[in-house]
Amino acid sequence: MQNLKQAIINRQNLSENKCGTTVMSLMEELNLNSMEIKVLLNQLHVEKFVTIREGINHKLIFLK
Repeated sequence: MQNLKQAIINRQNLSENKCGTTVMSLMEELNLNSMEIKVLLNQLHVEKFVTIREGINHKLIFLK
């Protein structure tokens, strides 16, 4: 969980929180499958650590 939080924070800092992070990029970076990442992202969403928005082609993850 901590690795996922840090990966999201790092990507958001690079874009100055203007661009969201894709699920695919997190899956590649952390070597997780779709079910594992989905469970972790749902937990982060419940904790109000991230928001999930619908992008043009896929969902994007932003820090709250």
